[in-house]
Amino acid sequence: MKHGTFSGNTLLLLLMVGCMVFGLPGMTNAASTPALMSMEPDQITFGNPATVSLSLSNLPSETMVALQPAAPFAADAMQLPQPPRFLAKHNDVIFAATADTIYTIRFQANIAQPVGMTLENATLTALQTMDQYLIAATETGELLVYTIGTTDELTFKQKYSLGGPITAIAATAGKVYALVAQGNLQILSLTDSGTPAARIALQGRFNALTVKDTYCYLSGDETGVQAIDVSNLSKPQAYPGFTISGSGQAIAIDNQFAYVAGGSSGMTVFDVSDPQHIQWLGSHSKMGPVYGVAVYQGLIAIVNNNNERLVSLDVSNPLLPITDSIYTPRGLIHDMLVDWPYVYVASDYGVERVDFSSSAAIQISNEGINQGGSRRAFIHDNIAYVADWFSGLHIYDISIPNAPRHLGNFHTQGSSKGVVVRDNIAFVGDDDHGLQIIDVSDPQQPRKISEVLTSGLAYTMKLVDNLIYLADHRGGFDIIDVSDLHHPKIIGRYDTPGKSWAIDVAGDIAYVADDSSGLLVFDVHDPGAIALIGQFNPGGYAEDVKISGGQAYVAFFDKGFYILDISSPRQPQLTGYFLHRLGLGVA
Repeated sequence: MKHGTFSGNTLLLLLMVGCMVFGLPGMTNAASTPALMSMEPDQITFGNPATVSLSLSNLPSETMVALQPAAPFAADAMQLPQPPRFLAKHNDVIFAATADTIYTIRFQANIAQPVGMTLENATLTALQTMDQYLIAATETGELLVYTIGTTDELTFKQKYSLGGPITAIAATAGKVYALVAQGNLQILSLTDSGTPAARIALQGRFNALTVKDTYCYLSGDETGVQAIDVSNLSKPQAYPGFTISGSGQAIAIDNQFAYVAGGSSGMTVFDVSDPQHIQWLGSHSKMGPVYGVAVYQGLIAIVNNNNERLVSLDVSNPLLPITDSIYTPRGLIHDMLVDWPYVYVASDYGVERVDFSSSAAIQISNEGINQGGSRRAFIHDNIAYVADWFSGLHIYDISIPNAPRHLGNFHTQGSSKGVVVRDNIAFVGDDDHGLQIIDVSDPQQPRKISEVLTSGLAYTMKLVDNLIYLADHRGGFDIIDVSDLHHPKIIGRYDTPGKSWAIDVAGDIAYVADDSSGLLVFDVHDPGAIALIGQFNPGGYAEDVKISGGQAYVAFFDKGFYILDISSPRQPQLTGYFLHRLGLGVA
């Protein structure tokens, strides 16, 4: 941060950082708060010097003016006697619920006061507003409905007993959808006072729900997202869900996309344009565990990162969410509510109103740097192409070995594990996103050409003529015709008994390092009729293989390094080995 003391209406500073006008500290009187008349230039690029000129009005002499980096900031904060757990909004009022008390907060008036009720022997588990109603759920299974008055006072309207702890609620169009004991969905109409309109036994344990149109979407321990058609409450229809590697903790629907906070698996994006056939689109798992998510107009997703930070993601391309800005509240996060450009945060401190209107001019992200997950490299003409597990494909100029220079990178959708390059085309094994084909003729602006999804996890490969032999981990290996770069197609596949980590090819013979199956040898002269013809397995876990001069060099995770004579591919013969207890790769 740079400061300057001055008189008059113009400030000149020479800056070397990306920044914006943040405000004038210590000025709280609206009548005396200066107004920014103009700023030139209106954006400063990181790393480039610039002279900034500010024109301000109502500025007392000898005032300290600060320029700060463009980023989210707390516009207001309100401390509460107890940590708030849940938030809801009605007009300009925020309702903040602690374990047993609901507060109204008016940031404009700087007021926080308890209203409506103080619960005894019950703990709130969810809070929601709908039209003129405030709806609170408890762990004892009670759903409490209050009417919000013209001055935002609460009047008790009705209580429902749902027979088990309520873990999540959603309210829309006069109905409340309640997740009870994680395994039952109950739907109530606020115009009725009797039995819930529907009770649906769920298959599995669910933690979150939301409603859009005539569908209720659920997310839970094993299911990323599942849709239930509730257009006919007498016959609700549940459709197959989509599993994720983590546990669905929160879900938000925006347009045709569902965004799921998956705990340890990060945030996952699904296409729910056809709720009966949900499709996985993309994910963002670069920031650690994610426990909350909200979306604004299909452009920005706000996620709760490990209960410690708010992270805004650019989701304009749902296939590739990219980190935009980060804000760290004053305490651990319990809930958040988006009313763009503000995000309200319930934390151990209280409630903060965070202004996200000034996103970072430079993306705060690991997409542009190497994060230490480098798996494979391919070198050609003093250019190194690095498959970096965490951040995609990186390109380096290594013409001066002791001073490598980063030229560019392409953030692949999955986790890049292997790469080969020919004629300025990079073929990248991208884990759960299959084979990615990328034009790297301009290293500073790599461009994706096409992809082909595989049944397993795309790892390493061998390029022979116009065929890619791809080790697909739990999916065995594939033979992919890439003669048409825009329309690659799988022409052969073999599901190996183990997990294929690596593959090499000599003539019509393919050699696969297949984990617990050891080294497998295949006749691949006919990709449509691949045949297993040989094997070498000393009882370890084969992870890598290279073929050269009639010999196979095989790295075993737990058995060390083996050299095999493969003059007879059907019967590989041991030539020598070096025992080592650590995992190895073969260069």
